[in-house]
Amino acid sequence: MNTQRPVSSASLIERMLTPELFGMIWLELFPHAHIAAHKLRLPEDPQDPFRVTLFARDEWARLFLLRKVSKTFKCMFDSALDDAKQHGKVRLIMNMARHNNCPAKSMDLKSLPTAMEAPMPFLATFPSLYVLDYQVIEIDSKEEDGDPQVRLEELEAEYVLPTGNLQLNYDDLFYLNTNIVYTTQTDANLAAFEEVIDDICDAIWHPDLLRPKVEPPYLAPLTKEGLYHLGCVFATGARRLAATRYAVTHGEENLTVDIGSHTHAVAWLGWFDEGGAERLKIEAKQLAEEAEQKEWDAANEAAKEKWWAGVQAEKALRPPVVLASAAEVGQKLLQEDPKEA
Repeated sequence: MNTQRPVSSASLIERMLTPELFGMIWLELFPHAHIAAHKLRLPEDPQDPFRVTLFARDEWARLFLLRKVSKTFKCMFDSALDDAKQHGKVRLIMNMARHNNCPAKSMDLKSLPTAMEAPMPFLATFPSLYVLDYQVIEIDSKEEDGDPQVRLEELEAEYVLPTGNLQLNYDDLFYLNTNIVYTTQTDANLAAFEEVIDDICDAIWHPDLLRPKVEPPYLAPLTKEGLYHLGCVFATGARRLAATRYAVTHGEENLTVDIGSHTHAVAWLGWFDEGGAERLKIEAKQLAEEAEQKEWDAANEAAKEKWWAGVQAEKALRPPVVLASAAEVGQKLLQEDPKEA
């Protein structure tokens, strides 16, 4: 009688895979934790009007179910996830472009899926928060005709979060990088664009300059309210400070500087992601080719007209040809050969 206990498929997998290989497999399965923070218009709990959405919550939930397969699975899962977080391979990301409308505006609870509410203890396990934001700047010259020059800028910031033994009483902004996504700027207006971007970054580095109703820090500790207010600094506060500074510093000048709203910036980003810039290049190329063809046709037509005018002028210089009558032709023939008469 065989009394040997059958080996489960989970046990077989545990025996076949080393912790390193197991971690590599999990790394391919872990998604980034994308979040968005909102303020509710009519919250169920007036003391807690804020909400954080985790966009891949269902995917994370399925992964945590696999974690429960066995104790060995749990240990390998936790080790792989912690390693991925520490090395930035799995990130906590607040992308402000996920807000189609102004992030500062209150939202109805029914417009936010309940199943996607982010568990704050899970978010607090990440060592860093990455924030992505987009700003669109338009500069128009009062002395020149044509469309305003545009610059769509991406801002990426990393904040160190208080986890474990690391306790903070301030927002630890590790870095803030900017990148031009799309622009039509010229060298003449480059300095104006750079000045606006510098002022936006200054507001992010020092949010107390905005004189907000809720003072920083916003991430020490990590809370739903803090995430909401930090998002507002990026999406609305920084833009307003930069616009005010430029107006005060330069007053009435030949340049009109407009820093678009968050909704306007997101619309520009959508246009770019859908190939708007490439379409503009194609259209510009087509217009250039059409203009070149028209120029060639015009030159060719001018050459034809010039040739024809030359022909007419040469013809005008020739002596007139007088056609002889039949009697004159006959008389001439008789004079040349009388036999023909």
